[in-house]
Amino acid sequence: MNIKNRLKEAFLSKSLKIVEVSRMSDIPYSSLQNYLRGEREPNVDTLVKLSIHLGINLNWLLTGKGTMFVEMSNSPVTAQNKQEAELLEDYRESNEQGKDAIERTAKALANAAALENLKVG
Repeated sequence: MNIKNRLKEAFLSKSLKIVEVSRMSDIPYSSLQNYLRGEREPNVDTLVKLSIHLGINLNWLLTGKGTMFVEMSNSPVTAQNKQEAELLEDYRESNEQGKDAIERTAKALANAAALENLKVG
């Protein structure tokens, strides 16, 4: 079995249509169609989106080994990891000016938090 067939199996297992997967994962509908037809292979960013938003086990998707889905709990750690992954994705998609603004804002907020911790502690 190949990636296109495993994707079809995963979508079917979750009773998801392509349009729903596109909406959930922010992967263009036409790209998903191309993957399911076997006309293109998903790139790394797309694979990460599928894992984050649908819980697809990338080891299974790429090799067919392991379980189809990773355990996705609603624990704060999982939610935080998802939030961090989305922030990283936003950073990567930004232009240089946007990346600089994100970096400066993050440093300023981290410094403010450190100062607050010194006052409390």
